[in-house]
Amino acid sequence: MNPSQLSSGLPSLEKLHNAIQTGKCKFRTLPRGELDIRCEEYDWKIMNGEIQERHRKERSDKGKKRKRVEQDDEDEKSDVEEKVEDGRKMRMSGGKWRLVVSDTSDSEDSAPGSH
Repeated sequence: MNPSQLSSGLPSLEKLHNAIQTGKCKFRTLPRGELDIRCEEYDWKIMNGEIQERHRKERSDKGKKRKRVEQDDEDEKSDVEEKVEDGRKMRMSGGKWRLVVSDTSDSEDSAPGSH
């Protein structure tokens, strides 16, 4: 099965996925000689008009500087906070729940050696 000959429709992609899972379709390294032959055949087909090289569309903003997207204060405030039963706060950050540590006088009193 040659993936480049498949359409982008769901049945074709499912067929490709199944072939990869079963080992009927796999990636392999071509020996240098076979790669050279394929490149020569490709170049020959282009020269004879059998196929056309594909070119990506050029970006409309090519050559222009693009702004970096900065995180807004509102995005930082949108973190979800939840209070845990024993008084600790947890915050969702980067898809993970993390413990929020506060710098209050309570934490100084409970520091090792303060009792």
